Amino acid sequence: MTFDELREQSKKAVIARLKDDNVRLEFKFHSIDDTWDDLDYDMAFDLKLYHYRVKKPTQKYRVGIAGGVTHVVDNEAQANMVENYSLFERWITDWVEYEA
Repeated sequence: MTFDELREQSKKAVIARLKDDNVRLEFKFHSIDDTWDDLDYDMAFDLKLYHYRVKKPTQKYRVGIAGGVTHVVDNEAQANMVENYSLFERWITDWVEYEA
């Protein structure tokens, strides 16, 4: 077995272990794309064509208007408080997810 074959086998073993541990992964095409997509573990791994990484943690927020003031919330409890405020008008956005 060559060194490159051993390295590829090791990468596949690491990915299999991450799958077993329910770690979310992302992938992107090596040279063309800058977009990371969620990895479906049922997909075939092609370590020569794609880069893989552990998915970064995400945060979420929502923006609403109440009493003529813009409110930005980052959890359900805050959202419920704004929504139950008597001067609540509307949500400007739905939940927006971003990488932390």
